[in-house]
Amino acid sequence: MAAALLKGRRWCLILYVLCFLFICLQQASGYRVHYVGGAAGWTNFDILTDEPPDYVTWASTQRVIVGDVLVFRYPPEYHNIYSLPSEEAFSSCNYYEATELDPGTTGSYYWIAHEAGVYYFACFKSLEGLGSHCELGQKLAVTVDWS
Repeated sequence: MAAALLKGRRWCLILYVLCFLFICLQQASGYRVHYVGGAAGWTNFDILTDEPPDYVTWASTQRVIVGDVLVFRYPPEYHNIYSLPSEEAFSSCNYYEATELDPGTTGSYYWIAHEAGVYYFACFKSLEGLGSHCELGQKLAVTVDWS
């Protein structure tokens, strides 16, 4: 009986050590999660401020490094996410060579920064008579650094 109890404590100690190591390794990896747009999320209209979200200001407050994750949260079916190939395409909301990352059916999308560089994202949905969400400001340019 005592041997079984000792064996159980040994497994408990091993489990604690493994959990501790996992936490240390996770913190050492240094990746962070960035929720695009903060509380407003990925949208063309922030109901908290009655204005379109300011993704330029949001991006300027984020330090994104390789390995970090951008989380796009939005109401399903109302938005989507495209990766635009260049600053020119981003500025003009040109989707000619864009890549659809998420069709907008789930309400969230996770993008992992694999390489340093500038990345451009936009929503291709549109409002009748008002233009695309991208043209209304639902677009994001993010700079990713190596470290």
